[in-house]
Amino acid sequence: MRRGEEAIMTICPTCGAPLEDDDRFCTECGNLVPAGADATVVDAAPDRTPGTPPPAHPMPPVPRPPQTAPQAAVSTPSPGQAATTARRPWTGGQTALVAVAAVLAVAMLVAGVFVGRNVYERTHATPQATVSRSSGDGSSSGATAASCDADPDMQVVSVERSGNDLVVTILVTSTCSDGSATRFDDPKARITLKDADGDVMADNTFDFSGSRARTVTSDGTKVKVTYTPKMCRRPVADIVDAAGDDPSELIIRYIYRDRGATDDDADGSDSADASVPPSSTLRQYANTAGGYSIGVPDNFRKSGDTSDGTGYTFNGSGVTITTWRAANTTGSAAGEMARVEANAGVEITYDLNADPSIYVSYAKGGYIYYIKEIVYADHVIGMQLKYAQSNRAFGDPLTETIPPTLSSLG
Repeated sequence: MRRGEEAIMTICPTCGAPLEDDDRFCTECGNLVPAGADATVVDAAPDRTPGTPPPAHPMPPVPRPPQTAPQAAVSTPSPGQAATTARRPWTGGQTALVAVAAVLAVAMLVAGVFVGRNVYERTHATPQATVSRSSGDGSSSGATAASCDADPDMQVVSVERSGNDLVVTILVTSTCSDGSATRFDDPKARITLKDADGDVMADNTFDFSGSRARTVTSDGTKVKVTYTPKMCRRPVADIVDAAGDDPSELIIRYIYRDRGATDDDADGSDSADASVPPSSTLRQYANTAGGYSIGVPDNFRKSGDTSDGTGYTFNGSGVTITTWRAANTTGSAAGEMARVEANAGVEITYDLNADPSIYVSYAKGGYIYYIKEIVYADHVIGMQLKYAQSNRAFGDPLTETIPPTLSSLG
């Protein structure tokens, strides 16, 4: 009903029953109430034509649906009643905020992985074994002005088993005559563990450069080194038992290689340590310039090569191994063997012509020389073992294991 109009009663034109203003069907007979007939009716259906005549036959009563008044706001549901609220679509600003948050989350995740990886690499960067330090007064900062380059002293503090590995704790102490600190920063510190009789139990090279370097004082710094089973000459359990109640009786031999040197720049100091036996594991070296390969104990160090790259030199256990490629100037294996023997200038103790291979051995100047060459039509490849006569215990067995590994690359 519009404002300003008088109230008008609506009556069903079929049965005469009174109706509400907004009734579309009679509540008594069920007939459709025509719009505009004896009433003011507002029909919400836009496609309904005003003044539609009533149907010719009566319709069954239709239940009135409950009247629902328009609400300006959603009412709060009573306790215990589930409320369903339509979700509004996100605005552009909300979408941007979510995108920024997602990018930040990914960035934080990547940063976390990067930091974690750096920490792992810093603590596991030693190529041969894990090295950790527990402090005395040692400092990881740079060497002070009051320091010397003397090799530090080492004493075994404890020997333990960690899983399958051997963990040795060593007290490293400065040996500077004036009591000043020394820098323990050797990138190739060879640390050998021996029993009280001097027999090797474990041996490996460790990296103490960079973040692992220490400034060692006269009070000492404890250093832990880990040997895997392959680095041990005895079972790990046997080494732990040998340490017993007084691990300080064990011997630690430390070789301080050239600071910052590479394998190719090494001065061969390992070869002076004749107490360390050659490893039974051979590492194969291929010389593409010389066209050959050779197997060398994996605890030997490649200490040099010839200017044209066709020759190598290896040192370890008091033994020097040299290899070469040269022109065939004699034309045959027999001629080459005669040339080698003539160059020796001493009595030959052993020779063998197994064409195309030849073998020659002799003693000269307190050293044993053992040579093998393979003679080809236009060139010769060869190797030589050299070791002191007093070091035959380590050198002689190598004459059986190293020469057979010399071979042509094809």
